[in-house]
Amino acid sequence: TSIGDRENFSTVGVPYAVTSAASTVEQSTATLNANVADDGGATVTSVVFEISTSTSFPSGSTTTIPATSGTGLKSVSATGLAWGTKYYFRVKATNSVGTYTSSRTDFTTIDACDNETSITYNSVTYGIKGYGQKCWFTQGLRSSTFRNNVSIPTGLSISGWQTTSNPAYDTGNFSSASGSGYLYNHFAVRSSNQICPTGWGVPTRADVVALDSNVDYLNKETLNPVISPQNRSGSTGTVYSTSPSTEFWTSTAEPDITDYYFYGNLSNMSDYVIEAYSSGQSWGKYVRCVKN
Repeated sequence: TSIGDRENFSTVGVPYAVTSAASTVEQSTATLNANVADDGGATVTSVVFEISTSTSFPSGSTTTIPATSGTGLKSVSATGLAWGTKYYFRVKATNSVGTYTSSRTDFTTIDACDNETSITYNSVTYGIKGYGQKCWFTQGLRSSTFRNNVSIPTGLSISGWQTTSNPAYDTGNFSSASGSGYLYNHFAVRSSNQICPTGWGVPTRADVVALDSNVDYLNKETLNPVISPQNRSGSTGTVYSTSPSTEFWTSTAEPDITDYYFYGNLSNMSDYVIEAYSSGQSWGKYVRCVKN
C-alpha cells in the first residue's frame, strides 16, 4: 500500500451578513446598515437591503435597495418613508453558491409631533399625536387667554352670546378626563391675537380631510372623542348636547354662505367618521390646535 501526495481543499458556502441599527432616522428617510462579515469562500456578487412595514416582507409592499457588492460594512439610504411609521429591514448577500438572508431589524420614523407626546400651553398640558404629516391636540383647548395673554371674554348671557361680534368662550360641561375643552365662538378662533400656541394654529378644512384619511380607526380613542360633547347655540344662545359628535372649528370659510365656517365632526360611535360641515361664527364649538 502506498500513500499519495496530500491535497488541500476548502468548502464553499453562502455568505454571512447581519443588520445593525438604522441611523439618521428622520420623518421620511433613514440610513440602513449591515455587515457582510463572510463571503462563504466565494465572491459576494450582490448585496441588497429589503425594507417593509410588514415582518413578512410581502412582495407587493417591500422595497429593495441595492448596496455595493463584496464583504464589509454596508449602508444605504431609504427615502419616501411614511411619518411616524414602524419599518423592518434585512439584508441579502449572494455568491455563486446561493443567497443568505439576515434576521430583521426595525426602526420607527419620526412623526409629525417630533415624537413628543404632550405640550403645555397657558399652564395646561395637552396630549398631542401625529396623524400623517400633521400634529394634533388630542384634547380640546381650554385657555381663557389668547397667545399674547389678552383675556377672552366669558360669562356671556344668552342674549349676549347671540348678539356679540367679539371673541367669547364658555366652559360648558368641561371635563379634562373626557378630552373636552371650552366652547369658543368663531370670533375667538379668527382673532388676530391667535388662540393656539406659537407654531400652532386652528386647522383648515383640508387638515380635517387629511385627518380623516390618516386616523387608525382601530385606535380612534387616541383622538379622544368627547364623552358628553356640547355646543353653544348661535341662534338661541344656550348650551346643548351634541352627543355622540364632537365638533371642533376650522379656519376655513364656507364659500357659499356668508359668515359661516367649516368645522370637524368627530363621532363617538363605533362606526364614526370625521367630516367637515359649516356653521355660523356665533356658535360655540371646541378647538383642536394643529401644528403649523
